[in-house]
Amino acid sequence: MEPMKHLNLHLLLFFFFFLCVCGAICTAADTGPKILSPLEKPHDGNHETKIGHLPFSVDDNIRKICSKTEYPEVCLSGIVPFLDGGKDDPPSVIQMLVKATRTLALTTQAKVKKISEDPSTDSFTARMFDACWGSYDNSVSSLDDAMKALQNHDAAAMNSFLSAAFSNFGVCDDAFSEGGHGSPVHDLDKQLEDLVSNCLSISSQFMVKN
Repeated sequence: MEPMKHLNLHLLLFFFFFLCVCGAICTAADTGPKILSPLEKPHDGNHETKIGHLPFSVDDNIRKICSKTEYPEVCLSGIVPFLDGGKDDPPSVIQMLVKATRTLALTTQAKVKKISEDPSTDSFTARMFDACWGSYDNSVSSLDDAMKALQNHDAAAMNSFLSAAFSNFGVCDDAFSEGGHGSPVHDLDKQLEDLVSNCLSISSQFMVKN
């Protein structure tokens, strides 16, 4: 019986040691430094954010402009489909971002309409989307006005219209939040807000006057 007792004791000690080691590893993992993605890093607008490798080629000056926005990679990826003959000045970058925002707004609105008209959509979601669907029309109208103001070299008016578009992009999210739910198009609305934020950031930093 004595050998069996020693064996049981050894097994118990080994099991305790194993639990301690596992606990230490888990604690170290939890308390280690958090690595932030480029979109999570705080940005004060006074410093450039280093942009990593992207699967497309972009003019260095455009990279520099986007690096000083709040969401640099959203800035770059948004304007790529609208790159216009090598134009890389701040007003041209804003123009490309507004076009990208307008395109995504219409895509989001179409998705909202499709979900609200789907017979399988629950009544709450359909009701919320019916109520906020028109906010995308208002946003697109504001973006069109912002583009006209940019072409007229009126930075103050442009910023006002961009701010109006930003507010309208949050209408659906707010409606769902008040009902205790998350919007099915939250990610798209967030991307729209990020694009507009970048436009406002470029305008304020580079003072569009030309």
